[in-house]
Amino acid sequence: MSKLLHIDSSILGGNSVSRQLTAQIVASWRASHPTTEVSYLDLATDTPSHLSADSLGFRIRPARPSRICNNAKTPFLKPWCRNSWRPM
Repeated sequence: MSKLLHIDSSILGGNSVSRQLTAQIVASWRASHPTTEVSYLDLATDTPSHLSADSLGFRIRPARPSRICNNAKTPFLKPWCRNSWRPM
């Protein structure tokens, strides 16, 4: 069995040409592939929250200035490390 993800995103609803086009494409696909499982997602009505590292499950530890400065190989970082950051 094949799967098809049908995504609409236009806020125009029934007046959207792209929604009409995707509906026709899915209907045509289903006619020639009747066992296909179709999942539908409407981004205009089921708007996902903004993606962030937290929402995706990433845990990024904050960079320590000492690590940045010790590994600074670019000239523009060296003055910042020398003048702006002092160890506690």
